[in-house]
Amino acid sequence: MNLANNKIRELKNRFSKIFRDSLKERYGKLPSANCVARDFNLIAYDINPVTQETVRRWMRGISMPEDVKLKVLANWLHLDLNSIFNIPTSEKQSFKVPKEWHSLSEREYKIVVIIINTLLNHIHL
Repeated sequence: MNLANNKIRELKNRFSKIFRDSLKERYGKLPSANCVARDFNLIAYDINPVTQETVRRWMRGISMPEDVKLKVLANWLHLDLNSIFNIPTSEKQSFKVPKEWHSLSEREYKIVVIIINTLLNHIHL
């Protein structure tokens, strides 16, 4: 159980660092959680909005976004999901959210995420 908790903590920390770095690149400095929440909610108007506290938790590595919100962040901030999930270079394929995914329904997207998570579990992250 402790090993699983450590892996989850590492994943959250990697996400947090990449998220903050991407925000700095986009805004020229680390913006406030309020600013990020506002902009995220404008971009992702068709899903449940996030609060500044949620964004703050992402920035601090306390939590990670749900799959649908991670998809929005990956597209918006050009997040490298390979780095977040720490896929070794030998197994890594450049994973950028394909343009075709933009037209997926939420149900279709969830199916794709389940498949990806299953594959990731099989490569023992």
